[in-house]
Parts: sequence; structure tokens; C-alpha cells
Amino acid sequence: MTFCQVSCGAFFLAMMVFPKALERRRVRVWVEKTFRGKKSEKLTEIYRTSYKPDYKLIPKNEEHKLLAALEEIKKAPEVVLPNSIEMPPLMKKFIVKDHEKKGLELMKEFTMPLSYNPSPNRVARIAKPGEKPTVQFTMGLGTPASPSLYKGVPLNTQ
Repeated sequence: MTFCQVSCGAFFLAMMVFPKALERRRVRVWVEKTFRGKKSEKLTEIYRTSYKPDYKLIPKNEEHKLLAALEEIKKAPEVVLPNSIEMPPLMKKFIVKDHEKKGLELMKEFTMPLSYNPSPNRVARIAKPGEKPTVQFTMGLGTPASPSLYKGVPLNTQ
């Protein structure tokens, strides 16, 4: 039996189901979780959200379509996140001013390390020192989602 969570493209393969005698709507389900093509190593317990309608039961005869879609996701290129980012402009100015005041040598590279929250659902890998990431984060506003909100405001979008 497979449960598909429609909202995020994840699916669960139900391994054990334990109904609760006193609670009619909730059940304790142990599932094998797959999220964005990556299968979790351990079984996951679903209990508090098992009554919610955002799960869809997939019949056995349609399971092969879900597994075929999983193979397509696995073919996607690997995403490598950067381990450092350029410092914000104001922070650069503070550091330059502080180093000049203290008579220290000015920094050549104005970068700072990035810290990512640990997540069992992370499918992107964090770059090792010296490795080139496939995704770049930059300082700035970027392209606004609603340009009309910024009418008359000079934006440096490079």
C-alpha cells in the first residue's frame, strides 16, 4: 500500500499500520519515506497527521507509475550548495573601516561561511572546501516578483 502526499511530491510506502482503539480518525503508521527521489534510511512514524486529507492512497496497480516518476527524478543533475557567500556591502564597509582604524592589513576576500539547518529532507549536497558549487547565492535584490511595487526605485539587477 502506498500513500502519496500530494502537496510536496513525497510518497510513503506503508509498512505497518496500528489503529488506535479510542481514536477513530487517527492511526499509527510506519512508512518508508521517499522525498524528491531520496529514500529515507529509517522507517518514519506518521501519527499526528494521519487523519489529514492531504494523503492519497495509490492502488497497487498504479504504483508502477509512481516508481517510474521516481526514476526520472533520480536522473536530475546533482545540486551542490555553496559553503560561503560574499559579505553584505555594509558589513564590508564596517570591516574595512575597523581594519584601517586598527592598522591591520585589509582583507582581500570578503566572504563568510554559510550555515545550513540540518534536515533529513535535504537532497542538495553542501560543497566541500575547494569544490565548485552548482548554485550561486549573491547579494542584492535580484529580479523582483512584482516589478510594479518597485516603480521609481533604482534596482541594480545584474
